[in-house]
Amino acid sequence: MRALSFLLIVLAFIYLLGNRSVPLWDRDEPRYAQTSKQMAESGDWVLPRILDEPRLQKPVFIYWCQAVSMKVFGPTEWAARFPSVIAALLTVLILWISIRAHIGASRAIWTVFIFSTSALTIMAAKMSITDAVLSLFITISQLCLYRIWMNRASWGVIVILGVAMGLATLTKGPVVWGVMMTTLIVLLGMRVWDKYRATRTNQYKGFSAIANDKLPFHAGEKSSPFISIALKILVVIALISIIVAPWVIAMEKRIPNYLWNTINSQVIDRVKSAQEGHKGPPGYYLLTVWGTFFPWSLLLPAGLVQAWKNRRLPAVRFALAAIIGPWIMFELVATKLPHYVLPTFPFLAFLTADMLIRAKRKQHPDITSDQFVKLVRVWGILMVILGGSLWIFVPMFPPASWRSILSLLLCTIIAAEYGRQVYLYFRARKVLDAAIVMGAGWLILFSLIYGGFLPSASFLQISPRIATILKREMKPTDRALMIDYKEMSLAFYQGGTIRPERRNDYLQVEDPVLWPNYLVLSGDVWKKTPEAIRTQWLMLEKIHGLSYADSGRIMDVIVLRRKVD
Repeated sequence: MRALSFLLIVLAFIYLLGNRSVPLWDRDEPRYAQTSKQMAESGDWVLPRILDEPRLQKPVFIYWCQAVSMKVFGPTEWAARFPSVIAALLTVLILWISIRAHIGASRAIWTVFIFSTSALTIMAAKMSITDAVLSLFITISQLCLYRIWMNRASWGVIVILGVAMGLATLTKGPVVWGVMMTTLIVLLGMRVWDKYRATRTNQYKGFSAIANDKLPFHAGEKSSPFISIALKILVVIALISIIVAPWVIAMEKRIPNYLWNTINSQVIDRVKSAQEGHKGPPGYYLLTVWGTFFPWSLLLPAGLVQAWKNRRLPAVRFALAAIIGPWIMFELVATKLPHYVLPTFPFLAFLTADMLIRAKRKQHPDITSDQFVKLVRVWGILMVILGGSLWIFVPMFPPASWRSILSLLLCTIIAAEYGRQVYLYFRARKVLDAAIVMGAGWLILFSLIYGGFLPSASFLQISPRIATILKREMKPTDRALMIDYKEMSLAFYQGGTIRPERRNDYLQVEDPVLWPNYLVLSGDVWKKTPEAIRTQWLMLEKIHGLSYADSGRIMDVIVLRRKVD
């Protein structure tokens, strides 16, 4: 318990670090933050809106969480990210409680250590998007499904399952249904295959128990009566309906055919075709997992190999199914993003932890062999390269502050030492010590990046810098437009009155009478603007930086005020 308490304190510090000083990332994070901010300000807790449009891409629960947080802490990026921090910490705690109760303390603490220190988990905990909250509810649902699969479906488990699935559905639609159904399909497929193998050869003794139906779903002395099973299913459906239906009915009153239109556009269309350019080749998640599960992706092949060898064990078998089924589902969906597979990470972490403990007990040589040690050496060299990679931004965006230079220097030194220490411990065959260094060192590097480099990287703070100028200059009645600068975060930081303009040639085609008082536009658009128009505007600021949500463009962004006659 002391180890868990210490881990939770460290994680809370890392997950919260920099959340107030690092600007909103990507396209999605500002969209969620701005929508939640408008919900908190308007008091409309039914229909999410972003600027002037309804935001119908996701259900309402994440906006409720963030809007409540903003009511308590103020309309800041820190408040928008706070629910993700809490959700990630709760996932860690629930995983530990469940695994410790049913499998053991050592696997419990190693599972949560690996899960909580993987790159994607840290990023999800530090961003105002759905993934951390959704992963919490899916993890709870999957743990309940494991209890049911083991014939331990008490009424308490059934109630928790219904509530978790309801909240997951209210967070991101039917994803939880797909995750659980594909997990069950793989479990049943593994059972059929093992029974087939067991009947084909007497040498397959490891699966004799499965062949004789002595493992789940028949772990108890006798199966549950049909009526009891049907009643429990009805209770789960009822609980989901109680949670989801009131909001859906309220939405139907506001926007007729909301449910069907949303299912068609956000579920069916996303399955058939990539939305907003979020696509990838076959095996997309097999490629991205090396980065998203970092640093533990180094141990992932050994973890999966050992899991397959030990798949007769119920916990290992369920974890495999909880990875394989959802993974295939996400690969088949046309719309792809690296963080979609986060619900599989608790089970990847469990299999990695199980492999580590078996290696410590010398039950397999997969991560103690000379070949693996050579691989770790290559991994260590890669860490040195990654630690120095951030230096490329110094000449691209001068001048660099002393804080960013110091942070980069520390990152380079610590990354090199990090890679060296992991290699030395694996070379000494101290696998658990090496794993501690892997997780702890990764957290230290994250803290340096989020606490030192990113807050001082002015080239990443275009929107906050522009917003400061606009809030200083604009009157409440002034209008502002942004042209060819597609960072929704600007609306969040500016106060939500600025609007995007889709036409890059706006100034040439629009009647000057309708021009706004202020413009924010790219340097490229400004260069193409005729001189006769440019003379009617006063340049307040030109900011050079990286527009990371806009295809990662390096650009100049110009703030203009219309001259008064």
